[in-house]
Amino acid sequence: MEELNVWLNSDASEKYRHLLSVECPPPYFRVMSECFYVHTNHHLSWTQARTFCQGMAGDLAQPRHLNALLAVVAEKYKSGPSHLWLGASDLETEGTFRWLSGDLVTSGWRENQPDDAEGDEDCLEMWTAKFPSLSDKQCHLNSAFICQCM
Repeated sequence: MEELNVWLNSDASEKYRHLLSVECPPPYFRVMSECFYVHTNHHLSWTQARTFCQGMAGDLAQPRHLNALLAVVAEKYKSGPSHLWLGASDLETEGTFRWLSGDLVTSGWRENQPDDAEGDEDCLEMWTAKFPSLSDKQCHLNSAFICQCM
């Protein structure tokens, strides 16, 4: 415990202090400096999931630390869903996946993804048992999802 206190009071900890100071409103949980909620009870389409998240004062997840979120979700929901909606799509421009913020999805794709295999795979899903974990999927299909408190 003493070592932790020394580290917390050091200059080195300044860089990471924001990661420890974030508090998430229930039912959200913290992953690094962000707050997430995994909804597994009802599987919804991407649009329905987004509406659900917005009703919780959030939106579909746009994680800055994708691998950290994947690690936590894979551990916390070991017997849970293997695919979850995240907040990105190529609905605006086919083949260009963007987070809801407008930023490009530049990393985290599974091999040969996105592939638009079914001809209309325009929404982003995260696979919990794969790394890298991102894949495109048909938006009308029902899936579990991850909300992020904005």
